[in-house]
Amino acid sequence: MYKLPIEAIAMPDELNPEAAAPTAETAPPPQPVILLVEDEEPIRELIGMALSGRGYQVHVCPLSNDAVAQAEAMDRPPDLLITDIHMAGLSGPELAAELVQRYPRLRLLFISGYANTNDQVQAAMAFAHAGFLRKPFSLAQFRENVDAMLK
Repeated sequence: MYKLPIEAIAMPDELNPEAAAPTAETAPPPQPVILLVEDEEPIRELIGMALSGRGYQVHVCPLSNDAVAQAEAMDRPPDLLITDIHMAGLSGPELAAELVQRYPRLRLLFISGYANTNDQVQAAMAFAHAGFLRKPFSLAQFRENVDAMLK
């Protein structure tokens, strides 16, 4: 009869006290947290799916008036706010001002198809770490802008 040495038996990592637990050096960095505030459902769904598909942690909010409370309820502060400029309730720049007070390192990506005047875009771009993307845009353009904002 052949005896198998105990070391040869595979033990699940969760039962093996010698298994290396992830450390700060080996654990992957947390994915960026994105707060998406968009009142147009089809655009909100498309953008939300595109971001989730890239592995981002996405919190979706259809109403700008609810976005501050939603941000405060999140496990981690948002890294990026993606918001339309024109919405019922708070405008994108008004929402950004509220959130930047709470999260000074927050990056902002404003999107709009109705920002026809320079004043509206200038108000949005007055923030540090802000970008603007005019609708309609392709998913490739959107991804490029998100990636650039998170660098």
